[in-house]
This record gives sequence, C-alpha cells and structure tokens, in this order.
Amino acid sequence: MKGNVFLIVCAFVLFASCGNRGGDSLTTYSDYEKPEGGDEVFRMKDYQHSAHISTVGAEYDYTIVRRAQDSLAVVTSEDGLCRFADNSATLKIVCRGVTIFSRTFTKRSFAGYLPEGFLKYGLLDGLAFERLERGRLCFVATVSYPETDYFFPLRIAVSPDGGFDVWECDEFDTPGDPLPDLDGEGV
Repeated sequence: MKGNVFLIVCAFVLFASCGNRGGDSLTTYSDYEKPEGGDEVFRMKDYQHSAHISTVGAEYDYTIVRRAQDSLAVVTSEDGLCRFADNSATLKIVCRGVTIFSRTFTKRSFAGYLPEGFLKYGLLDGLAFERLERGRLCFVATVSYPETDYFFPLRIAVSPDGGFDVWECDEFDTPGDPLPDLDGEGV
C-alpha cells in the first residue's frame, strides 16, 4: 500500500500539471515563481482546475483555485535559508446551477490534524478531487515541506447539502475503501 501512495502522488502531480491547457495565466501545479530583487520569498504559481462529475441523480461542477498569499505567515525552511509564501486553496462545488459548497482553506484550517512540524515548516500545496463515494465528493488536501517529497495528506468529503468532514489519512485510500462515519460538521 505504501507503494500506492507514491504512485497516487505522482499521478496527482501529473494530473495537476496537465490540467490547465486553456492558455490563461495559471500554470503548472508545483512551479515556483523566482523572487525578484531583494524580496527573496518564493511563491508557488497560481493554479486553477475545473471539472465536471456525473453521477446517478446529480451533476457537479467543481473548481479549485490555489493562490500564494502575502497575508499569510511566510514559511522559512528548516535550515533557515529559504522563505516561502504560504497558499490558500478555494474549493467551489456547483450542483444544478446552485453553489452547494464554497470555502477557502489555508494550512491553519487543518491545524487540529497536522503535526507541529508541518504547521511550522509546511505549505498548503492545494486540493485535488479523489472520488465520489456514498453521494459525497472526496478531495485530498496536502501540506508539504517546500520543494521536498515530505507531505501530509488530509481528506475532505463534501455532502450534497454542503456539509463536510476532514480527517487525516496515513495512506491514500483506493476506490472501494470505505469512508469513515463522520458527522458532516467540518473543521
């Protein structure tokens, strides 16, 4: 199963990097913008992905937008040599023309789930759709140490009424693995 985590992360990055072919200003999922002048704060390039999901009885459109945020605390690498702007990720889900979910997440949104090192040295990488199960749209959020493969995945399940649950996952689940029974109250 640990090998599957690596394959899923690789697929996640490949999917995200190929997801935007519309010619707008948003670029590859994990690209960093180089600092200009004396700023010396690295920023992940803005990213946007939209998709349509069809299921029995419902059609969903979702959009994920990740942006580097100057309003969030700057993250300094463990060695103290590099500084990075943290990100926000906005998830919007529309069903039959009605917005059922719209929320902006930051790393602090997941503070109750993250180990202290990820709160201090990690960045919110973003969100990606994982699957539809039991009528809920499941997404994976990742917080990682910048420019490393060291990451902490979290799962977000959004129900058709807009309620959501968050939980940590030691490994990415595979289709067919059951979702935990959660109460839909969110973070």
